[in-house]
Amino acid sequence: MNEPAAMATVLGRILYPYGACVAFSAALGCLLFTWLWKKQRKGKIADGLLFALLAVPCCLLMARAGYCAVRVDFLAVDYSPSFPLRLDWGGYSLVGACLGLLLAMGLFKLALGVPITDTADLAVPAALLALAGIRLAEVFTTEGIGSYVDNVALQWFPLAVQDTYGDWVMPIFFWEAVTALILCGGLLVYRRRARRGDAALTGMLLFGLMQILLESLRNDDFLRFGFVRVNQLLGLGLVLFAIAVWLSRARPTRTLTAGVCLAVVASTGLMVWVEFALDKSSLSNILLYAVLCAALFVLAALGLAMRNRGAKGETARAEG
Repeated sequence: MNEPAAMATVLGRILYPYGACVAFSAALGCLLFTWLWKKQRKGKIADGLLFALLAVPCCLLMARAGYCAVRVDFLAVDYSPSFPLRLDWGGYSLVGACLGLLLAMGLFKLALGVPITDTADLAVPAALLALAGIRLAEVFTTEGIGSYVDNVALQWFPLAVQDTYGDWVMPIFFWEAVTALILCGGLLVYRRRARRGDAALTGMLLFGLMQILLESLRNDDFLRFGFVRVNQLLGLGLVLFAIAVWLSRARPTRTLTAGVCLAVVASTGLMVWVEFALDKSSLSNILLYAVLCAALFVLAALGLAMRNRGAKGETARAEG
C-alpha cells in the first residue's frame, strides 16, 4: 500500500487513483441499478438513470457531511472552515452514504411514486457492488488495514499487504470488498423469489453483521466516538432495523416478541463487552472473536427466522 499519488490534473483538480476507482465503482453501481430497473420493473431506462442521478450526489454529500459531523472538533482546529466544501481533500463516512441512499430513494418516490421498498430491493445490490469497488480502491491509500502480520508464512496477499513503512498488515479492505461482492451476488439471486422489501432487508442484515465483525479488525484512522466505532454502530442499526421489520410482519405473540427482544439485547450486550474486552482485558483475542461471532450468528439466525416466519404466514393467508 502506498501514500496517495496523483494520476493527472482534470479541470484544475488533481485526480488520484483512489478517486478514479471510486468514480468507476459508483458508475458500475448505477449501471447495475438501471439494468435491474429495466429488467425487473420493465421501466424506462431514463427513470433508472434518474435514480442514479439522485443517488450519486446525495450519497457523496451526505457521506461528506457525516464525516465532518463526527470529526468536527478535529477539523475546527486543524483545517480551514472551507474543508466541508473541498470534496477533493477526502474524508467521507459510510453512515452518511447510507443516509444519502435513503434520501435518494425518498426523492425518487416523490418524483415517480415508486414505493421505497421496491427501489430498495434494486438499490441495495447496486450499492453493495459500488461499495466493493470503493473498498478495493483503498489499496491506493493507507486506510482499511488491520493489525500487524508477524508470521512470515502468512505474509502474502490476500492475508497481508505491506503498509507505507514496509510492515505487513491485514488487508481488511479486501475482505470488506469480498463480503460486499458476495452479498451483491446473493441478493441478485434471492430477489427473484423474495417478498417485496425482503431482498433489501436481507442485505441490510447480513451486511450489518459483517460490518460489526470486520470493522472490529481495523486499526486505521476509522471514525469513532471514544472506543465506539461509527461503522459498527451503523451495522448494529441495520441489523436491528431488519429484525424489527420482520418481527412486525410475522405477527408474533407476546412471548415470541419478548424472546426476540431478550435475544437481541443479550447478543448486543455481548458484542459491546467483547469490544471493550479487546481494548481493556488480557483475554485471548481468539476467544473474544469467537464470542463475537457467536453473538453475530444468533442475530443472523434470529433475523432470518423472523423473515421466513413472516413469509410463511403471508403465503398461508393468501392460500386461505
